[in-house]
Amino acid sequence: MRANQNNHLIYIAIADDDKFQRFILNSLIRKDSRFKLLFDATDGQDFVGKLKLCTTLPDVCIIDLKMPNMGGIETTACIKKYNAMIKVIGYTSSDDFHDISLMKENGAEDVVAKSSVYSLLDYIMEAYMIT
Repeated sequence: MRANQNNHLIYIAIADDDKFQRFILNSLIRKDSRFKLLFDATDGQDFVGKLKLCTTLPDVCIIDLKMPNMGGIETTACIKKYNAMIKVIGYTSSDDFHDISLMKENGAEDVVAKSSVYSLLDYIMEAYMIT
């Protein structure tokens, strides 16, 4: 990941089937000068397709746990197979410990609650910024 101390942006990509959640995340990322949104996707299949077309890879992917077509667990595994250096943060309103554990087993660095959307970007900076 790029260190923001050197005036480099942290590139983010999002997958969430909830249009309102995507809108909130898009708005927060676009207003924050530390980050650049590369793309958003409506589900895992959409996300993987867009990832394969990127000329710039994301540093961090925010991936919803529960999505149609391809959920967060499988999407995370695909991201990590594509490039293990990409950080994945699961993003969910679920408290299903089994699914959260599976997401981490498939490569997610962490899984955070959707209720903490406003602190998510600060969390990314604190947890994953390399100096």
